[in-house]
Amino acid sequence: MFFEDESPCCFLQIKSIGSLNPLEMVKPISDFVYEKMGIPKEKIYISFEDVPARRPGMGKSLVKNCFLGIN
Repeated sequence: MFFEDESPCCFLQIKSIGSLNPLEMVKPISDFVYEKMGIPKEKIYISFEDVPARRPGMGKSLVKNCFLGIN
């Protein structure tokens, strides 16, 4: 619900290990959500987070270590 309005709205969380560019990404993502789901672009909220490679795990190690060949 958005300010007593019960029409659809959307909140997206986008996390990436580097290479986020919200200024370039927000329009195509909003366009996609609008085209596929019909949610008005002014009711689409997107949170971008650039996650450091030292934080997420992958397999038995940290992502940073996997790309460096360290287990």
